[in-house]
Amino acid sequence: MVNEVQRYATPILWKLGAPVLNGSVQSVLSNLRSTEKRLKKDSENASIYSGEISKLIEAGYVLKLNKTEAAQSDEVWYLPLHLVSHNDKHRGLSLNDQLLPGPTLGPSLLGVLLRFRQHPVAVSADIKGMFHQVRLLPRDRPFLRFIWRDRQSECPPDVHEWQVLPFGTTSSPCCAIFAVQHHAHNAEDKYPGLQQIVSQGFYVDNCLTSFHTVPEAKQAINQLCSMLAEGGFDLRQWASSHSAVVAHLPTEAQSSSTEQWLMQSRVDPMEPTLGLRWNCAADTLSYQYRPIEHAALTMRAAYQVLASQYDPLGFMLPFTTRAKVIIQQLWAKRRDWDDPNLPPTLQYPS
Repeated sequence: MVNEVQRYATPILWKLGAPVLNGSVQSVLSNLRSTEKRLKKDSENASIYSGEISKLIEAGYVLKLNKTEAAQSDEVWYLPLHLVSHNDKHRGLSLNDQLLPGPTLGPSLLGVLLRFRQHPVAVSADIKGMFHQVRLLPRDRPFLRFIWRDRQSECPPDVHEWQVLPFGTTSSPCCAIFAVQHHAHNAEDKYPGLQQIVSQGFYVDNCLTSFHTVPEAKQAINQLCSMLAEGGFDLRQWASSHSAVVAHLPTEAQSSSTEQWLMQSRVDPMEPTLGLRWNCAADTLSYQYRPIEHAALTMRAAYQVLASQYDPLGFMLPFTTRAKVIIQQLWAKRRDWDDPNLPPTLQYPS
């Protein structure tokens, strides 16, 4: 459904038989103090962190509750604050333990990349703040609260409540993808052909697809922008292997590399593309080189290097397969994980 400001709203996906959640401010107060203590040692990061929360409130994504509003719900849950996206040290009951990730609604990563390379005119874009464009149902909002006092440690913390899908919640990706696909399905009569692009060319919030000709691509991106805007989704960061496809778009809708390209900058227009690097002008994909930082080459180091290789299209298989064979040979010789005395052919050159 769409609410009064033309935004879709979805429920979060509760597990069957999820326990009643009765959280309290006290349960996350120690987490707030720990966060404040860490931010106090890093003024730059503290300003960024505080600014981001202020932006969420100003945008209406988060609502600061007064005492009356905070006391209206019997069942509530308070989320701990994190300075990073993942916290492996968390123990005990968590909201994510009670949520389902939902089905895989989008296409495979490999499929998106292959279709991106299928036709001569490639384009890419992303949905601005995709999760935050989907509202939460009022019944679910009390379970997505947190406390914050903007580094005023002498003051009692304020209760804040998410109004939209937050990052980091198990069911958020599925709910957001469903909202986009549902909107495209409903708009198929008005915008024929776009539902297929959304269902096959969108990997979460990234749009990657290709077309036969420049006019076809221009028409498609214009219609995509209009169609998704009607559902509250803003497509931006447009880039293409043919500059004429995106030259008519406003600057704020273009990627920074596209803007430089259109200004005839000598810098190659490189776009981050699902973990790869896309040179728009040459229309080639490449990998980001990461230096190997190991004092000694051991089997553990070899495993770490091999595991860190991101290769969705299999371009590096001739090299990674050789590495796997070498590791297999080391296992056959019963080498220890941290044994630096590897065969001379595997040692770093002196």
